[in-house]
Amino acid sequence: MKNNFTKELTAGLFFMIGLILMVFLLFFVGSKEGFARPKFSLEVLFKNVGGLEVGAPVRLSGVNVGSVAKVDFIEQPVTDRKVRVVLSIYEKYKNQVMRCSDFSIKTAGILGDKLIEIAPPEEGMICEIKKPLIGKDPLDIQNWAENLQETSDSFRKLSEETTKITKQLNYVSYTFKRLLDRIEDKLIKGNLLKVF
Repeated sequence: MKNNFTKELTAGLFFMIGLILMVFLLFFVGSKEGFARPKFSLEVLFKNVGGLEVGAPVRLSGVNVGSVAKVDFIEQPVTDRKVRVVLSIYEKYKNQVMRCSDFSIKTAGILGDKLIEIAPPEEGMICEIKKPLIGKDPLDIQNWAENLQETSDSFRKLSEETTKITKQLNYVSYTFKRLLDRIEDKLIKGNLLKVF
């Protein structure tokens, strides 16, 4: 009976120590990752979020200041923006974020993960963070490729036209040189006036 009691006591102690360690690790990792830090919410409106997902980082001058908490549609578009992104920003960066007005979606890394980039603070400018802010839409690769194709076609046409003009100039130059050679020949022979 004494042996059973010691086994149960030892098992109970190990369970309690494991539980305490797990709670400690959870708070330690949570404080490092920002789970336990105080945050505030900020709404930014976009026309297109280009694949931005919940949990994506929010950066201010390259520093992680929060994450994307929610992405959804709004019923009444505001200045053609119908997608609302709720940002969860660490409270300690509130003053810096309030001075910013440029919220844009950027691509991070080779895999194309999206993130929110906040422009550095501008002197004297303060945002009203209680109202939704207007964000800049991400660069649309499809539109960019189409514009690049149109530009390429324009350069090709310009190159073809330049080649035609160059050929015509070469012909004019050749004809003019032949005329000058004939005039020079007539000058040397002394019968220039017979040409006219």
